[in-house]
Amino acid sequence: MHNYTEDVALQLGIRVEGRSITGATYYDWEEMCEQYLGVVPPKGEAIVGSAIKLKWLQDNMQPLLAEPTQQ
Repeated sequence: MHNYTEDVALQLGIRVEGRSITGATYYDWEEMCEQYLGVVPPKGEAIVGSAIKLKWLQDNMQPLLAEPTQQ
């Protein structure tokens, strides 16, 4: 069985606890990005289907604090 949570931790350099969520989702991605990221990534450039390119996140998001809040 593949450990997707470990992949996220290694690729993004963030601590991840618990199991990863995989599978089909039916959300309004623009609304969700606005709510959780504070910005809507450009379609085609950063959002492809239901995925956000890691390079875009790395280039456009501030690094997390060493001890981030739950939020």
